[in-house]
Amino acid sequence: MPRHSRSSFLVLGLLSAANAAGLLLYGLSLSTGSGGGESSVPVVIALAAMCLLVFLYAAVNRGRDLGWSGWLIAIALGMGPVAPLLIIYLACAQGQPTANRHGPPPPPASAEQWFWTLFFIICSWFVLAFTARIL
Repeated sequence: MPRHSRSSFLVLGLLSAANAAGLLLYGLSLSTGSGGGESSVPVVIALAAMCLLVFLYAAVNRGRDLGWSGWLIAIALGMGPVAPLLIIYLACAQGQPTANRHGPPPPPASAEQWFWTLFFIICSWFVLAFTARIL
């Protein structure tokens, strides 16, 4: 797997995590009955899970930029109170400037990465709107 720079982690990881949080909050409002589309809750959960998997992928690759093991990042993110501190560290820490065992230094985030991340986020909300309409 490639390494991710801070900007790539911001684009791919943090935007996906924010989208997952928004989807889960929307699902919570649906499940309490205030949104009126209780049948869309499984779709919301599936979309949020996909966003969280993208975030985990970005976090593991960002950890590799710092020279850490992917398993270490995955386990630390599952440790509750440690996770927010780790996310802040991953977003702010400077990566290794030279090649490490995970590959050469990564380039900064490209316009293509920005486009596809935003496209994925917008599509997830369109899928949710479509399924809410037909369910």
